[in-house]
Amino acid sequence: MSDEPTARALGRVLLTGATGMVGSSVLAALLEEESVTEVVSLACRNTGRKHFIMAGITTDVCLAPPAISAADEGFAVTAVVDASGSPTALTDEMAFRKMERGGVELTTTSALLAELAVNWASETGPKIMQILGEEILSRG
Repeated sequence: MSDEPTARALGRVLLTGATGMVGSSVLAALLEEESVTEVVSLACRNTGRKHFIMAGITTDVCLAPPAISAADEGFAVTAVVDASGSPTALTDEMAFRKMERGGVELTTTSALLAELAVNWASETGPKIMQILGEEILSRG
């Protein structure tokens, strides 16, 4: 299996947000010889990007380990902590501490959107403001 087709196929999976844990047996079956971890790592390296924004189904299992691994490999990693969750607040807190010690920047969805807006007067500024307003209102 060549690196390019594997990375391209997995890249689609990464973009939909289904990395590693959900569907990992399906990915492993499709990729046969290579482990899912190796293929995800290869796909990340092949993007040419230096900064990854990550979230996972659970903070302690699906987010913290790959985020810390990516940071260890020299990538800048931002973890969107309110886009993930764990069974208990203590579990989340331990994962947050571990990620911070591992060089992962922690943020929230609202803070990330505000940071990505860069210029509120740009074409995307009002769109992001609308999303933020809906997010804030949905919290009650």
